[in-house]
Amino acid sequence: MTTPREIDRWPEPESKRGIKLMVVSASRTGTMGIYQALKILGYRPYHMAEVVYDRSGSHMKVVEEAILAHHNDRFSGIKPYGRKEFDKWLADYDALLELQAYLGPDMINAYLSDPDVKFILTERDPDKWVRSFNQWVAVDALGKLSAPLVAAAARFDTWLTMFKRLNIVMYNTYSNSIPYKAPGNEEALRKNYVEYIAMVKRIIPPERLCVIRLEDGLGWEQICPYLEKDIPKDTPYPRGTDHIAQLGALIGPIINGAIMKMAAVVVPAVGVAGWLLVKKGPVVVDMVRGLWG
Repeated sequence: MTTPREIDRWPEPESKRGIKLMVVSASRTGTMGIYQALKILGYRPYHMAEVVYDRSGSHMKVVEEAILAHHNDRFSGIKPYGRKEFDKWLADYDALLELQAYLGPDMINAYLSDPDVKFILTERDPDKWVRSFNQWVAVDALGKLSAPLVAAAARFDTWLTMFKRLNIVMYNTYSNSIPYKAPGNEEALRKNYVEYIAMVKRIIPPERLCVIRLEDGLGWEQICPYLEKDIPKDTPYPRGTDHIAQLGALIGPIINGAIMKMAAVVVPAVGVAGWLLVKKGPVVVDMVRGLWG
């Protein structure tokens, strides 16, 4: 039996920009900098930042659904997306970054037949990628979301619950569901990353794929000639380093609000202990936000 899909609940867009560029890189390979650079160049790019900053959670639902469907999760019963669903999902955008690394060849193949779509792949040393991916997802995201106070508060905020679940789904895609620091975790991450890079280079014709190694440098000089764009004058290439601070600024108030909701339930039940939670909650949240920032 096919599971009803979130994407089918979305209204049909009145118009579609049309995807012109796919940055088929994995997370933690300079995609945040490219996302910001593409904005400067006049694109409307779709990156995980767009997903996270959507407070309604609708984009998180679609991303999770698409990942589960395209990895043949036999328990999900979700019909995989095709070009029709992708175009509906991405109607407001003309460039897509890093989602392809979680959805595999289906998403790439859906746009390969369009000769106007360009492809960029950034890659890095696999061992460095494993360490960075583990730090960002397993430690900075899931680790902090699993802290006792935050985990308890998440039950009072749907967005937090969805955010944690999406990170788990994305992490499991590359770790083969092997937990962080468990035997075989780094081996699985490395193998899946290397195989993904090889797959991209195999299915996209070399003349349509711009490959950039981070160790060789990533900046305007690497992307503008391929995109046939002038290098912006007096505008440094963005490095994306402010993303962690932005994420902390977003998540901190959400956690704070969830703690206040939890306290409203706890206070009548436990009296003084509940009052202390109300008083100390913001302090703890500031600490959590500081860890993210």
